[in-house]
Amino acid sequence: MGTCDVCGNAYAKAFEITLADGSSHVFDSLECAIEGIAPRCKNCGVRVVGHGLEDSGVTFCCAYCMRQASSDAIDQASMASFPASDAPARAPSASAVPLRRSRRRGCT
Repeated sequence: MGTCDVCGNAYAKAFEITLADGSSHVFDSLECAIEGIAPRCKNCGVRVVGHGLEDSGVTFCCAYCMRQASSDAIDQASMASFPASDAPARAPSASAVPLRRSRRRGCT
């Protein structure tokens, strides 16, 4: 009977997973296996189950989180390179620009 590395439950149907680095882990459920060995997204912290994205050894759950993390790193680097009084100006994003509504005459 194996004892789960995550929850400590002793279970007759526990299973063992051996990773590429040679370390072995015992789990009683897939839920515990995911909690025990699945990587977390660097941006949002969600467990990455299945295909994630990697950039320079850092794991992300999706392209959005990868872009957010690189955008944050670029923003921090640019802010660090300017004195507080000379912060770089930011262009308004496309979502910040108000949309024009067409005015149809004769419609009620």
